[in-house]
Amino acid sequence: MRILAGCLLLIVSVAASAQEAERILRCMRGNVPTALRVHRFQLSHADAEGRTRNVAGRFFQMREESPSGRMLVHMMIRVDAPADLQGASYLARQEESAGAVQESLYVYLPAAHQVTRIGGETADGAFLGTSFTYRDLLQLANGFAGSNATIENDGQAYERPTRILRFTGDGQRSARVWIDEKSCMPLKADYYEGTALRRQLTTPDFALTDSAKTGWYLQEIDLNDVRDGASTVLKIVGADKPKALPREYFDPAKFFRN
Repeated sequence: MRILAGCLLLIVSVAASAQEAERILRCMRGNVPTALRVHRFQLSHADAEGRTRNVAGRFFQMREESPSGRMLVHMMIRVDAPADLQGASYLARQEESAGAVQESLYVYLPAAHQVTRIGGETADGAFLGTSFTYRDLLQLANGFAGSNATIENDGQAYERPTRILRFTGDGQRSARVWIDEKSCMPLKADYYEGTALRRQLTTPDFALTDSAKTGWYLQEIDLNDVRDGASTVLKIVGADKPKALPREYFDPAKFFRN
């Protein structure tokens, strides 16, 4: 009887933990507004030898609800500088299919004059020569959708109470992320390949921002590559007004035109 009771308690505990993880994930995705949000960004990258690379562009984000009530988060990245990459665009669009959320990834490169649908290996590559991958930016934007999440324990980041979640996906990659309890924003993250720590994400204590119009977001994110000594700083430097209907920015046939 004691063994049976212990097993039942374990099952209840696991179920409660899974429900709490799902609640946190929904809170994270809820930071993406239902109205189109456009942020201008700058990426500043430095390798171990001190060589630098700068990229500027815009993030387009919007959340909608599927007929069954699932959150669908869409994001598009438009590159404005440097000149040789101007107009390059990256789209991540979520749809509900067969009772699950599916994510489709597309890229448009002006030199090729065509839209290409990309897979996981491309998404895991370096984004425009920086320490970020395309998947990093997607996960930060959509609350790590598509990853399995488990709660590890409570923690602190910059004297703010957090919940520490472990996110796992395909293969050997995983992330340990400190989620702010109040805002549900990621304040720190350790990225692993197998058991090896590969990259570390931090945010300055001033970075967490609450906008009355668009909700919580991070003004600055710092990412350090433990392996090669490179680092990239992502800064949100302003907001823009959209010039087209919101859905056109997330249409695979139109996202690169506006």
